[in-house]
Amino acid sequence: MEVGAWLGIFALRTHPKIVMEALVDIVKTFFTSVDDRNWERTKATMTDNVLLDYSSMSGEAAAWISPGDIIAGWASFLPGFNKTQHEIFVFKIDAVPEMATVHCRGKADHFVGDEIWTVEGNYEIVLESTGKGWLIREFKFNFIRESGNASLPDIAHRRMQ
Repeated sequence: MEVGAWLGIFALRTHPKIVMEALVDIVKTFFTSVDDRNWERTKATMTDNVLLDYSSMSGEAAAWISPGDIIAGWASFLPGFNKTQHEIFVFKIDAVPEMATVHCRGKADHFVGDEIWTVEGNYEIVLESTGKGWLIREFKFNFIRESGNASLPDIAHRRMQ
């Protein structure tokens, strides 16, 4: 069964609490799949094109990108860390029948050996009700702060070369 496949417009109207919990579960599945490097499962949580926006951290403009291209970028970088661990919490959901926005706080720890680099911020994740269920359509990270060893991303890149 596709991620969120049982969720439909009817369910949102008749069982909003169940749908809200399921939306959070999809977002959690997305982050867990990234940390597990389960790229097929990560891809299964997204629409055919996703508006990816890390501009507050990277300075690069938001862009519509295919899940395959998003995953290719992450797969060429994230395995350079020994492990990553995303934690998301404090959820607020705005929903209409065919779209929902999940707002949450997040913290991502990136490990190389005994060193850690942590990034914290807020996420705005728009999900769309599709024939495959609710899928991530837009993904925006609003950077708040980083701590730890800020050279770890460079080390991770070098390890992947």
